[in-house]
Amino acid sequence: MGAITLADGIGRNITQMFGLDCRTSFAEKRFDEKEGEIMAFDTTPVFPREMLILCEDVTTTGGSVIKTVRAGKKEGAKIARFILALVNRSDATEIEGYKVISLLKKRDLPVMPKWSPADGCPLCEAGSKILRGSPKSRDNWAQLTGQA
Repeated sequence: MGAITLADGIGRNITQMFGLDCRTSFAEKRFDEKEGEIMAFDTTPVFPREMLILCEDVTTTGGSVIKTVRAGKKEGAKIARFILALVNRSDATEIEGYKVISLLKKRDLPVMPKWSPADGCPLCEAGSKILRGSPKSRDNWAQLTGQA
């Protein structure tokens, strides 16, 4: 998940304010042959019965958050019933039963431009190739990560 710095700061504050040992862990996207794109705690382990507080930089559909919930449950962790996000682009108040608490909501954000090749996208005109940056699209993922 994004927002590693945010999560680390929240963890440190929880530790200082309440005397609880609040470690920072993060899930990373990975491609699984059976399930496709998943989130996994490969770099920073999560332990059974450990409480996870979900922090996101930007949430849109909540897909990555729910994949992270699944990864945490797979490790035996308990999941807090809320999601902390800097930006909630969907304005959803809940994602699959998890309350969304955000600093900024969609209505607070300026409209961001979206271009397509037909619209005269400056990157397209410069010869940039459009690639989906997801482990699900393995060929593109390999190109984007330099593993091609």
